Amino acid sequence: MSLKSPFTSPMEKREEAKQCRERFANVNQSGNIKSDWITDMNAFEKWHQIIQKKGGMREARRFCEENFLSFATLNEISALKRQYADALTEIGFYDRHQQEKYNQHNDNMNLIKSVVFGGLNPNVAKIRMPDAKYDKVLSGTVEREKEAKEIKFYTKQDGRVFLHPSSVLFSNNQYNGSFLTYFSRMETTKIFLRDGTEVPSYAILFFGGRVDIDHFGRGLKVGEEGWIKFRAWARIGVLVNQLKRLLLDELDSKIQDPTLDVSASRVVQTMISLITNNGV
Repeated sequence: MSLKSPFTSPMEKREEAKQCRERFANVNQSGNIKSDWITDMNAFEKWHQIIQKKGGMREARRFCEENFLSFATLNEISALKRQYADALTEIGFYDRHQQEKYNQHNDNMNLIKSVVFGGLNPNVAKIRMPDAKYDKVLSGTVEREKEAKEIKFYTKQDGRVFLHPSSVLFSNNQYNGSFLTYFSRMETTKIFLRDGTEVPSYAILFFGGRVDIDHFGRGLKVGEEGWIKFRAWARIGVLVNQLKRLLLDELDSKIQDPTLDVSASRVVQTMISLITNNGV
């Protein structure tokens, strides 16, 4: 996150570059992954696969030229990734001989988005979808497709804000959840959010701060000032708070003994399941 996006946007080919980047946002079966960070990650992983092959350096450079990517920035990301792995290895949190175990959730988009949110919180915005509109057809009525410009975003600090036009989410007209995390904001004629990622609801509950329970049926409040609200049964809040306490105990044990494998614990597996399946 400390490095800029590897994508470039030449003035004379801005639209072509935008379309190219959007292709990396639609590489899995679920369609648009609704994340600038994961879009960049997809491009990096493809580049990394190419460069690992024999004679891959020339092919990797061609890949960058064809996809509006900066070879230098991708190299910097690769170097930073190695440094991070070295640091984790040094403190005993990472074993290079167990790559397969560490990569078992590579395709779990909800989990990856949750990790992104955990690193960016409290940078969170609410997503407000427009009211449904319907068109008459011979068989009755059908819901009209929403337009991206009708979707509104709000932050606690600024009220209404807007997605930056460079975001892969800028033209997106569908969201699975009600929250978005972002890396930074910039203010010109409007306040724009940069590098956005849609956030699953359970990621907000687990990593969004304290969860306060209204036992009179008014739902849950998340964060120090309760700006984020959920309509949910009190028992969900009780479950979430208990799991968070148990997770902290597991992490304390892991810090005391870095060789301890907590990935298979019932606490971790329960949290992964809730995040992955949106509580279902």
